[in-house]
Amino acid sequence: MALNLTNNSNMLNFYRAKSSFCSEKLKEFIETKEVITFKDKLFKILEEDPLFHRTTETASLDEVRRLALLRGMRIIDSGILQDPTLKSHPLVVSGLIVALVQYDPSVMFKSTFSVGFFGRSIKGLGTSDHSSMLADALTGKITGCFALTEISHGSDAKNMRTTATFDKNSQEFVLHTEDFEAAKCWVGNMGQMATHATVFAQLVTPDGQCHGLHPFIAPLRDPTTHKPYPGVVIGDMGEKIGLNGIDNGYCMFNQYRIPKSYLLSRIGTVTEDGEYISPIQNPRRRFGAALGTLIGGRIGVCKNLAVAYLTNAISIAVRYSAARRQFGPGEVPELSIIEYQLQQWRLFPHLAALFAFKAFTRAVNTRQFHISQALEDPAEMLSKADELLEMHAVTSAAKAVCSWTAAQAIQECREACGGHGYLKCAGLGELRNNNDSNCTYEGENNVLQQQASNWLLQLWRRRDNSRFPSPLGSVSFLYQTQPDKMAARTEAELCHPPVILQAYQWLVCWLVQKTSETYNAHVKLGKDSFTARNHSQVFNARTLSIVYIEHYIIQCFWDLCCQATDGNIRAVLTKLCALYALTSIEKHLVYLYQGGYIQGPAESQLIQSAILSLCDQLRLEAVALVDSVAPPDFVLNSALGHSNGEVYKNLQQAFLQSPGSMQRPAWWTELSGRYRSRL
Repeated sequence: MALNLTNNSNMLNFYRAKSSFCSEKLKEFIETKEVITFKDKLFKILEEDPLFHRTTETASLDEVRRLALLRGMRIIDSGILQDPTLKSHPLVVSGLIVALVQYDPSVMFKSTFSVGFFGRSIKGLGTSDHSSMLADALTGKITGCFALTEISHGSDAKNMRTTATFDKNSQEFVLHTEDFEAAKCWVGNMGQMATHATVFAQLVTPDGQCHGLHPFIAPLRDPTTHKPYPGVVIGDMGEKIGLNGIDNGYCMFNQYRIPKSYLLSRIGTVTEDGEYISPIQNPRRRFGAALGTLIGGRIGVCKNLAVAYLTNAISIAVRYSAARRQFGPGEVPELSIIEYQLQQWRLFPHLAALFAFKAFTRAVNTRQFHISQALEDPAEMLSKADELLEMHAVTSAAKAVCSWTAAQAIQECREACGGHGYLKCAGLGELRNNNDSNCTYEGENNVLQQQASNWLLQLWRRRDNSRFPSPLGSVSFLYQTQPDKMAARTEAELCHPPVILQAYQWLVCWLVQKTSETYNAHVKLGKDSFTARNHSQVFNARTLSIVYIEHYIIQCFWDLCCQATDGNIRAVLTKLCALYALTSIEKHLVYLYQGGYIQGPAESQLIQSAILSLCDQLRLEAVALVDSVAPPDFVLNSALGHSNGEVYKNLQQAFLQSPGSMQRPAWWTELSGRYRSRL
């Protein structure tokens, strides 16, 4: 373990020199040239503009929001969002989101909300009649937000209570909020900013019949005075534990009238006589289409947010671990803490998860991009139904696993950096607070897991049907006979990702059967389907969803590994793929034992020894790996994770720049007066 080092060695450069691959080549392979070119252009805009320079002071809530707005507007004004590659290259869109989140997620939302969430809702749910409104959103003439969640209903969207009743006499819809529980809430951009909102409300025709949730454009504030319109009660929800540059708001409507044309009518409309018509007759499919057209914006952002946070956190922790020295055998210089097995085991699985998620989002974002384009044609909606259902299951399960993993990783990175990791200048605390909301918004993680498992159970019940609806191939193995025991007997065999994928395929099939049997047992006891599902979650359906998406993430990562033509890059990516797969499946050992896939301690010990072996093999690669994914130092903004490796000089500079760090506090007289009174 001992290294031939002097006390003055720059440890980051030492490890960079020891890596087996070129980090720039790996970066190009993982990101693509188009994404790198775009991100470099964006980062240059940020770094050269004084508005984006950050201070060490903790700003007030009002100042945080003001800066987020100004910075978001500056990005819009820069023209970078009109880059043609954003329309033609799906990975560039993901690269834009990740890059902005790495700088400041609030700025990302402020610069893309009207164009993204709000604009996408008009484009995906409206028709050519709404083209002028879409143009106003894209050019910034109006500021939009997306209002779905209500105070008393979040995940249960079907039971939301805001109504839009059609008045055929005036040819208007009347938006109404019965009470505070039905108020729209957690609407980003609404608290202080938005002039318009896409509001989901229950569409009611003059005969009193409710046709379910439909999207409407609702003007909220007068753009010239910024005051709410009569009939609109709107407010800010206050300070949060993170993402405070985003003004989350709530809104209530009191018999508020909007023109008939403000119904986004792609999935359904109302005639002048008040008759409801829709190209999709099935109400469930109609509701799915309404939210399905937005799936890329809602869920994709969360995946990309988690990737951005995880990238920053692991870059900081790995670089710090390489630079920080503590202890060592005998008289040799102290060792970098990255040399210790425990530190490797704490950090490297999260490093592997980062690359796995990047491979997964690369595959899914590309597919999602093409689905979204197809859904712009109403005639394509029904033909894409199976693909949309599978994409919903994939993104629902992935959003949960990615955000949970990022939360665990950021906390581990904070602790792995010791006391220095607790400093604001380390950059980890804000990451932790900002990521925390990922586990809840755009679908609470545990509820999303149920949506994925419900889809899997439906497929399992139809396994005798020759038609297998899995266009994405995430469960193409589901009806196939699986080997009933683990075949690997050596570390080399076990570290081959297809071997682990095979184990995962067995586990998915075993869990879906176990969950189905548990559900059926409850039904036989006389429980209704809702209760039976409710009592089949813990140790069954929830685990099934996690295992299902982990398998698909590994599959996407392995597919990317196989595309690498550079032997050194393929080798290091294969190690990362195997490490992510093994550390993930190790969490499910109890189920492998229960089902008989492994039958004694030898197999589980083999998995654990393979994990430690892979960690050791990645010891000299880790710094170069984070170099290939880390943002510029200006964006990372961490004294511990700076690419220069000068941790202690960076800390000294941060201490000296802290406001008033070497001055008496303004209240020093109160302190000295206390001493004098005691004398």
